[in-house]
Amino acid sequence: MTDNSRSQARILVVDDEPINLKLLDKLLRSEGYTELELVDSPAQVLPAYQRQRPDLILLDLNMPGMNGFEVLNQLQALNDPLMPPTIIVTAQSSHRFLLQALQAGARDFVTKPFDRHELLLRVRNSLDAHLSHVLLHDTQHQLAQQVELRGAALQRAESATKVKSKFLSNMSHELRTPMNAILGMLQLLQTTALNPSQTDYVQKTQQAAKSLLGILNDILDFSKIEAGKMQLDPEPFEFEQLLQELSFILFSNLGGKRLELLFDIDVDMPRVVVADALRLKQVLINLGSNALKFTAQGEVQLTVRVQRREAERVWVYFALRDSGIGIAPEQQARIFEGFSQAEASTSRRFGGTGLGLAISRRLVQLMGGDLQLHSVPGQGSTFYFEIPLGLSAPMAAEPQGLADWPDALQDWHLLVIEPHTAARALLLDLAATLHWPAQACTDPAQARELLEQAHAAGQPFQAVWFDIEALPADQALQQLQQLRQPLPDGSAAPHIFLLARPGVDLSWSAMLKADATASAASESWLFKPITFSSVKTSMQRWLRHGSTQASAATAPELAGAPPSHCPGLAGVRILLVEDNPINQDVAMQLLQREGALVTLAENGLEAVQRLSTPQLDFDLVLMDMQMHVMDGLQATRLIREQLKLLDLPIVAMTANAMASDRDACLAVGMNDHVGKPFDIVQLVAVMQRILGCAPAGGTAAASASAPVDLSSAVAQVTATVVLDAETAVKRLGGDRLFYIKILQRFVALLEQELHQAQHHWEAAEGKLAERLLHTLKGNAGAVGAHLLSQALAAAEKTARALAPGMLLPPYPVELYRLAQAVQQASDDLHRLWALPLPSMAPAPAAAPVAEGQALSPQVRQSLEHLIPLLAAQDMEALDRFDELMAHHDTLPATAQVQALQAAMDGMDFLAAHDLAVALLAQP
Repeated sequence: MTDNSRSQARILVVDDEPINLKLLDKLLRSEGYTELELVDSPAQVLPAYQRQRPDLILLDLNMPGMNGFEVLNQLQALNDPLMPPTIIVTAQSSHRFLLQALQAGARDFVTKPFDRHELLLRVRNSLDAHLSHVLLHDTQHQLAQQVELRGAALQRAESATKVKSKFLSNMSHELRTPMNAILGMLQLLQTTALNPSQTDYVQKTQQAAKSLLGILNDILDFSKIEAGKMQLDPEPFEFEQLLQELSFILFSNLGGKRLELLFDIDVDMPRVVVADALRLKQVLINLGSNALKFTAQGEVQLTVRVQRREAERVWVYFALRDSGIGIAPEQQARIFEGFSQAEASTSRRFGGTGLGLAISRRLVQLMGGDLQLHSVPGQGSTFYFEIPLGLSAPMAAEPQGLADWPDALQDWHLLVIEPHTAARALLLDLAATLHWPAQACTDPAQARELLEQAHAAGQPFQAVWFDIEALPADQALQQLQQLRQPLPDGSAAPHIFLLARPGVDLSWSAMLKADATASAASESWLFKPITFSSVKTSMQRWLRHGSTQASAATAPELAGAPPSHCPGLAGVRILLVEDNPINQDVAMQLLQREGALVTLAENGLEAVQRLSTPQLDFDLVLMDMQMHVMDGLQATRLIREQLKLLDLPIVAMTANAMASDRDACLAVGMNDHVGKPFDIVQLVAVMQRILGCAPAGGTAAASASAPVDLSSAVAQVTATVVLDAETAVKRLGGDRLFYIKILQRFVALLEQELHQAQHHWEAAEGKLAERLLHTLKGNAGAVGAHLLSQALAAAEKTARALAPGMLLPPYPVELYRLAQAVQQASDDLHRLWALPLPSMAPAPAAAPVAEGQALSPQVRQSLEHLIPLLAAQDMEALDRFDELMAHHDTLPATAQVQALQAAMDGMDFLAAHDLAVALLAQP
């Protein structure tokens, strides 16, 4: 809004308190609003409105004679097409009053005593929206006249559509702001003590709010597409990861429906492809959610087939089929139109805007395909499309296939117990892909007969796949007990793999442990939807952790013996440039295990200063990209251009893994680019290649600690849902105890840092928000929290796209939900892995000195280094305290020292700071 339009904006202020009128008058005039009319009685509102025709109304709620809601009803009765927005100003802060105000026709709601900046921001936004509406109204009128006079109907209609879409986009953003606030407050409310009824009310309210927010997001996406502003952002991604995320979201939408969610994925599907994964997932989620919504029984199946390959891309067919209500032929022609439903009553029966399919078709068209439909009423529908996906590299583009299938799993005889017809057919097809002879039955009681017959015929089954969700829990347990029984000649029954959706195993764990018939080797889990990749991963994991039939070649791994290892970077001098404490911990420990001599620089400027010192000589620099003070690109330019270190290898380490990021690194003189979270094996290989040294006979270091018996069920659940712990542990060289320590540090400050990012976000400090979200994204990836990492990446991208000072869209409150899920997964791992929580401060190496003895100079120096880190709540304080406790045996045995250690164990940095200061003050 310009100063001129601000001075011309007409504002009607209604309040029965003279002091409030005077305060609002002074505040608005100070911002350039001069066309003000002040009314102290509700009876004067209607005459003043008809006299002035204001652009905005500030309306008190509680007034004698007539309250604000009644005044709003009077105004609404005028049916004015250019009715100005009304902001309710009241001391009432209840959500109930907010809902009543919105229902009565108010546009916004401000609580007394109000914040000056908040009120002015809401006034400005409301005036902008109203003036846009007036502009739209006038523009439409003018367009109608011009069409009549000039006959240029098509050109004017397109112009009107663009204005409408812009207005729709602005309104969607305005509506999302209070909706995100409502969701955030509901999220906070669930952290308080609630009784069961209150919890149920909150959850239902939250679901309704999410549905409304989804509608608003659909409108925003549709308006972007209409305005031609929707663009794709292709990047390499692992297709299996997309499937895991898709299954998690669709399973969460199932609710209490007893539906089968099936994935039929081509074995030849490349492992890594290039596309806009976010938009492709949006299309599949939209189609899958619709299929689940309109299907009461039966199944919903995703089919993915590789149609043809070219040098740099592959054409892939996607189909979402359901056994739901179907769509009548006369409705199919307009099903992809905006704001259209399959029938007039559909929106009332199932909800929704009718925008989802229109958005999906436009997105598929942007990807190079066309979304099509085949449907028979009463039999279900199939939505399908074919699009090209890029191939990022020859190795990544290869399908996983059977090339590395373990010898111990060749030619297994498989028995499938699955009553659902479509699911049974898919499982048998999958067995054929694995070259496994397979039989199937629908009844677990019949399965026992088949087991005995096959054993007697000399062709015993090696494995049983049993869908335990097909029966009630008590019946399924009874049938499982029968399957466990030894065969008639005393031979052990084949190993049983239980098929279920993720999370079912947690409810079964107590029953399985309490069951007296449980064998020494408990059942394994295969989580739906079953795919070739998930079976391969699960079977290999079972071989490592649970098989008694493993070959001698796998025996050392099954026994838990760490593989032999020769350090791959022995004696290599590395300058590590990294400002994130968690990443510093990970990189330092892993590189030092490889034999490297590592020096740390906190930012790019410090790295340049260290390299400027002639006495310091390094073989290689590992350079983070985004850092405070000076980033990696700036630092590399200085190293190459000013210091003239042209032959010093520099490898970028960054969570930004797009091709453009790699090109930017190479353009400033870096030698290579490694994405975070990095795999130590790959990182060592890159460094060895650049340094020209051959591998030293080993890969990444294995854990020096005793191996942990990791439950395969738990590993699969966390990998499928929110925390891919096994992959993260593998990147850390197999050290699970070190992983738990890193994970504990991450979750301890996660919510606090999300709130800090939200503060920068809402203060329009886009760069600060982007930097913090970037750091959180990298840390989330390092601990295997992929869903959270991707959500943070999307938020970071939004913050990066806006110019300084521009208002950002509403902060994505789903980050808090994902953070809570990561916290819960972390707690589950601690409990189910039976690992002790790692102390952040290990016990002293030697007995502490008796109370009363003075502190040694070494202890004083360590405390002086520790105190500023505690004051800044810097995670590096944990490492410095570890060093203090491990290397100084002159600490007095006082309650104060014990309290300091307890505070550090609990990561209470402020309390630890006060205790450390008091300890240092002692004589």
